[in-house]
Amino acid sequence: MQLIPRGLLCLLLVSSLAWAEEETDSSLILPIVARAEETGFQAGLLLLHYLDSTPGLRRDSRFQGFALTTEEDQYLVALSSNLQFNSQRFTANLNTRLWPSTYFGIGPDSDLEDEYEISGEKLVVKHEYKLIRDWWLGGVLQLEQNEIEVQDGNTELTEDSDDRIAGLGVSLARDLRDDTQYPTSGSLFRLQSLSFTDSVSSDFDYESNELGYSHYFPIDNAVSIAVSLQLNSQHGDIPFWDLNTPDGSKLLRGIERGRYRDKSLAGLQAEYRWKFSERFGLVVFTEVAQVARNFSSFEADEFINSSGVGLRWQMIPGQTLNLRADFSYVDDESGFIINVGEAF
Repeated sequence: MQLIPRGLLCLLLVSSLAWAEEETDSSLILPIVARAEETGFQAGLLLLHYLDSTPGLRRDSRFQGFALTTEEDQYLVALSSNLQFNSQRFTANLNTRLWPSTYFGIGPDSDLEDEYEISGEKLVVKHEYKLIRDWWLGGVLQLEQNEIEVQDGNTELTEDSDDRIAGLGVSLARDLRDDTQYPTSGSLFRLQSLSFTDSVSSDFDYESNELGYSHYFPIDNAVSIAVSLQLNSQHGDIPFWDLNTPDGSKLLRGIERGRYRDKSLAGLQAEYRWKFSERFGLVVFTEVAQVARNFSSFEADEFINSSGVGLRWQMIPGQTLNLRADFSYVDDESGFIINVGEAF
């Protein structure tokens, strides 16, 4: 969930922190006020609740919600659940938004700037079963409905649209991480394939595949190094708003989401993580990513780099989920991100 794509944090209010620690060790309400050039002032509210006392659930199971409104009458509301059992995992993410955006075209070199407004809802559900030796097999459902209103004077994006995508797929993972929220050792391999067809009421027919691998190297009790590789590919008739793109929060931190779009994406990331106190940490990161029509079209000099530093704050004592603030230099500009959870 990307709270601030690019901007300057003005104020972080933690007035509810005392309530979270005194009355329950499992919940948090965190108001956030910020400002970004493209949105003006932003006001948001983060809700976090752990189910660590529920029988049968692992202690990192949680519900999470976030609401954001801006000075430009934009809004985003996102809800998610992450339920962890010993032999099953269930995640669900739902969001609704109204957000003016810029269409920069397709490919790594496009300099188009067509303005449009997107409004819609997105739901992603995944249910995984544990097989043997830390392997997980799951089913995935993705539903998304978006209405696009274009601005006068656009060059390429010239017609309004109201489209739906619906996809079903499978996932396979091997999870050897020591912690799902802030891993410092082990590894995660993941593979996912989704098929969007008219048989499940999708307006577009295409396939979307993702391959990822992350490894975590402990240096000592406070320091670790993390690396991650991501490869995505798509085939078929794909709406521009679902093309592979660095999201600016988990990959190419600080870049505007959608700045680079295409059918194939490759990303490589590395982080130095230092937990210098019980609830605070520091991160130094660098990452590169590129989009292209297919993997054979990638060029060594077309990769975009994002590098920077970040602060981490463990929001609830005893839980390793962090609020992160990352400062970056990306695509010849400075960037700033606030988010919940690690980039990988």
